[in-house]
Amino acid sequence: MFRERVKKKKSSSTEGKNLNHPVPFVSKVSQQGDLVIKFSEDMITVPDLTFINDTTLLIEALPGEDSDPAKLQLEWEVVSQTSRQLRIKLKFEDAIFFAAHGQSDFLKIVILDPVVFTAKNGLQIELDKREILK
Repeated sequence: MFRERVKKKKSSSTEGKNLNHPVPFVSKVSQQGDLVIKFSEDMITVPDLTFINDTTLLIEALPGEDSDPAKLQLEWEVVSQTSRQLRIKLKFEDAIFFAAHGQSDFLKIVILDPVVFTAKNGLQIELDKREILK
């Protein structure tokens, strides 16, 4: 149902307009595990937040120079979505370690299923913009 809605929107909204592909960017990562991804264009929201999961979005912690990769294991859950942002709660295996070393570690976010991240103008995130490092 969601994919059909995206297909209809894509075919009807691109006629005769100057359109931009959406660009995702991280606007916030807190030591408490709050992650906010914003989009440059209004996005189609999913009817159920469980659509955004590990088959549609990859989030992993990359260790910095003096970090322990084993302590950066994480799980995540989408807590809210609007047309311009996605709020995610990160749950680190060792939250105290991440809080202490968070400045040297990185987050890698990859959009695996661009259909789930389609703009209201019908365009999807371009291939070279689907990976974010923060």
